[in-house]
Amino acid sequence: FSCLTTVSPQYAQEITDGLTDTGGLSPLFAREHVRVIGITNGIDCARYNPADPAVSRLPAPFDIAAGSFDGKYACRNHFLTMFADKDRALPHQEGGVRRYGFLSAGSEESVYVAYHGRVVRQKGISVLAAAARRLLGGGQNAKFIFLGQGERELEGELERLSETFPGSVVYFKGYDRALSRLCMAAADIAVFPSNFEPCGTEDFIAQLYGTLCLAHATGGLKKILDGETGFLYEPNDAETLSCFLSSLVRIADRAGKEVFRPMLSYTARYIMANYSWDKVASEKYLPLFERLLAGRGS
Repeated sequence: FSCLTTVSPQYAQEITDGLTDTGGLSPLFAREHVRVIGITNGIDCARYNPADPAVSRLPAPFDIAAGSFDGKYACRNHFLTMFADKDRALPHQEGGVRRYGFLSAGSEESVYVAYHGRVVRQKGISVLAAAARRLLGGGQNAKFIFLGQGERELEGELERLSETFPGSVVYFKGYDRALSRLCMAAADIAVFPSNFEPCGTEDFIAQLYGTLCLAHATGGLKKILDGETGFLYEPNDAETLSCFLSSLVRIADRAGKEVFRPMLSYTARYIMANYSWDKVASEKYLPLFERLLAGRGS
């Protein structure tokens, strides 16, 4: 007995149903009766623990699962101290990170929207950039933080976005571990507009850091429970994304960011309880291997 595994049940189903681009493998799997089993990736929560700055690399400790958000906003203030000045250079160049744009000083009450990941077509960067233009052009109280690198054309889109909306967009081209975590901890909303996504791990990090997730309902991003541990949207176009994002920004701006705290605390507890690597290995991978070794399949 044998099978193929991929990194989420949702993506496995899309492969089986021929709903994602596999370069011709989906019909081959169907013809040969190849089983595709999805097991969602886990995360080592201890390595990202925001309550321990020694491992999180964040400037202040906080514990979202326990309902403690003060340190998260201390991280926000630290971030603004570093980058809310158009003339202030990056404090380091580790990893070759280069900054485009800046955030206006005195904008602590704005709603911060972040994207951290590869800047490639798969990730829906153009959809997010167009949605950001709609929101900022409409005068909403939002600030955008982007970090990542990839395709030059898409990097250029983010660079131009930071030029078009000075004080409202900052783009860090490159990668630095501490900076990427700070960007996510400083944000109120994290957006994942992937055109397709086998699993995704950035959403886990956002959820552990008390950042509300908004994601395209595709593949492994559908592990986000819509309305419970975040929000999903479809179809994946700028108009739809901007409508969903605009609604969340208005709620956070008018009702206060505290309105999402019960959901965010529940979400952090949910991730730790269900997606630690220990749990994924012991409850998913080991039983599968045991069934295969026993010749029983799945």
